[in-house]
Amino acid sequence: MLLIVMTEDIDNSNGSKDEGIKEAGTTKFVNGEAKNPVIKKSREKSVKYPYYSLKECFNYLSIVHKIGGRKGAQIGSILSEMNINSANNRRFSYLTSSSEIFGLIERSDQLIKPTELGILILFPPNGDSQKKQLLIQSFENSEVYSNIVTKYNETILPNRDLLRIEFYHLKIATNVLDIAVDSFIESAQYVGVLDENNRLLIPTNVQELEDLLGQGKPSPENTPLEQNGQKIPKVAKENPPKENPSEEKDDFEGKIDMVRFEVLTSTGLKAIVCMPSKCSKEDIEKIKKIVNAYGPD
Repeated sequence: MLLIVMTEDIDNSNGSKDEGIKEAGTTKFVNGEAKNPVIKKSREKSVKYPYYSLKECFNYLSIVHKIGGRKGAQIGSILSEMNINSANNRRFSYLTSSSEIFGLIERSDQLIKPTELGILILFPPNGDSQKKQLLIQSFENSEVYSNIVTKYNETILPNRDLLRIEFYHLKIATNVLDIAVDSFIESAQYVGVLDENNRLLIPTNVQELEDLLGQGKPSPENTPLEQNGQKIPKVAKENPPKENPSEEKDDFEGKIDMVRFEVLTSTGLKAIVCMPSKCSKEDIEKIKKIVNAYGPD
């Protein structure tokens, strides 16, 4: 029997070398004698997913805005408000990363500030119906959630065990599958895209979006956006531009007398403003306040 032993020295974890310890395959040899096999363990990695639900992240966004407004808040001030001692605290770290995935906040150095989407959700120009639309957009900012929506839209979600398998195939680590699934279900319920039969409902055309915006029923702040089990569809994604823009019709055409004008911004982009032809001075002041609420500094 021929035994081949590796002859190079093996560096250990502290950087020194152990004389006489060699390795052949996965078996260690000490002075020519085989010892127990070396089992190399690798930590299972997970793709990014929201650890906390969208409802909890919305509450976190509210805290950030309460402290620093649109310009953001210092991390130390946020920790103090949340009664947390360290930025390394697990709850703070996971809330921050989850809120970033949902597109609600952004972090730079010691500052956390709301994104434009976050500000619009806090102060929706068109009220609660638009807030639902924006929350659904935030929900789909999660790549994991978006993949589930693509596969199960307008169908009943599988049971919990099968849903865990779906999340596993999306590269969620085994040890956090339950957390990821719980967060998904809680977020979907909060936004209102699950009906009483656990059916996932995401609008896919303009008419469904108009139906959503036409509901207009107010809901309490920071509570699940549900309407007694009725379906609350999801906002449609932005439609691709038409080949001939001149053929595009005004969404308000035939519905209400509107005044529409364009403003060229400093970046070269056009801002389109639509207003009813009959607007009071009070209405104009209200529109100015809304613009200032989420416009640039």
